[in-house]
Amino acid sequence: MATTLTDALRLVKPGEMVVSLTDILDKLGNKITADERDQLLIAMLSPRREKVQPGDLITTDLVNQILLDISELNRKLLLLQAAQPPAKKGVLIVEPTPTTTLRIGDPLIIRGQGLLVDSLVMIEDQPLGGAFGSPDDSTLTFRAIPPLDIQGGLPTGGKSVALAVSNKLGGYSTTFVLKPILLSKPIGSMVIAVSQKPATGTKFVAGGSYTYKFKITADTKPDLNFRVAVGIGAANWSAVPAQTELFIPAAKDAGTPTVAELSVTVTIWDQAQSSDVGKLYVQLTAIEDSSFIWRSMPDEEIKVDATAVPISKLNLALSKTSAGNAAIRTNPDNSLTALIGPAGGGGGNGELQFIVTRIDGALEPGDYQVNMTKLVAFIGDGTPAKWQATIPSAPDGKVNLSGSAQPLKVSVTGQPGAPNAKLQIELTSISNPSISGADNFNVEIR
Repeated sequence: MATTLTDALRLVKPGEMVVSLTDILDKLGNKITADERDQLLIAMLSPRREKVQPGDLITTDLVNQILLDISELNRKLLLLQAAQPPAKKGVLIVEPTPTTTLRIGDPLIIRGQGLLVDSLVMIEDQPLGGAFGSPDDSTLTFRAIPPLDIQGGLPTGGKSVALAVSNKLGGYSTTFVLKPILLSKPIGSMVIAVSQKPATGTKFVAGGSYTYKFKITADTKPDLNFRVAVGIGAANWSAVPAQTELFIPAAKDAGTPTVAELSVTVTIWDQAQSSDVGKLYVQLTAIEDSSFIWRSMPDEEIKVDATAVPISKLNLALSKTSAGNAAIRTNPDNSLTALIGPAGGGGGNGELQFIVTRIDGALEPGDYQVNMTKLVAFIGDGTPAKWQATIPSAPDGKVNLSGSAQPLKVSVTGQPGAPNAKLQIELTSISNPSISGADNFNVEIR
């Protein structure tokens, strides 16, 4: 007798036989394939899709029907795709997206379609090279995002940048967030100098307290936190900073350093004697890397019963020696030592070059006087003196500085057996004596 499938939701009439769907499938067993079984289920249950009414019981059979329908649609879609020749693909980028965050130095993996290995890939209109492709042209991989010239620079928090890919199939562009390189160690340089001290003529007395301010000019990267340490170099004196930690954001570039300020209060021991001397300094040590240390140079001298003198406005930096940059050694406290080239008999001689700059602005061109008395009196020299210093172009110490990068050249000679010592340089503007500066530099025979 033929079997007729009817609407499974209608009421059963008297005399009709009812057989469960499970019994039917069990009886069929292995007589039909899995595909045929799926087709049978679809045919038997498909009428139910249009019979569900508000308040009807949602059964597992109905859910299974829906899942089977989805499976069948997917199967038919795959068959249709297999039967069609592949369409010509254009360029498409699905990754990175505008919410993706990468750093300079990170690998860049572009995912999508039509990403030919010879594609032109640009970030902010700057081409990238060295791409690795994939057989299906779905990825382009770059080992690292190189340093880029980004308009306005890259802030610490990153910046949205344009990514574009183009080739013979077309082009596509998107954006992603690019951050600066994450440095494993801090880099850069820092100058710490007194920017404010007691008014000129103020007398330093035992038991007195005095406030100094230090200006910190930092061309450093990345953002860093520093521990603040201060020293005074005199027993029973105190030097207390206004803060024990200092945050220094990364400098935008060398021409736009980060500038910070630190106040220090110095109290002279109430039993200090006349002419007792304290030497104030500030030292900053990066919390992220304890080997990254910067110290104010030179120490600020405070002498009991003496009066405060104007702030030094000139900075002297040892730039090179006649033996080359390799003859300048950076010490643990970031001070510099000039290594004087050996000469016959165990002595040494060489020329040192110093760059003179104005701390609070542009250096005024003009004549400056070097204190020759101090220049020839090396700190730490023996008796008799074994170190000599001259200025060949200006034996009297009167030099002309015509620009902010004008070098001051000093010839130094050490006799055999000369001890490690300090060269003293004090420079004063002849036309404006309030503009002056002084520093000490270590010298040593190689």
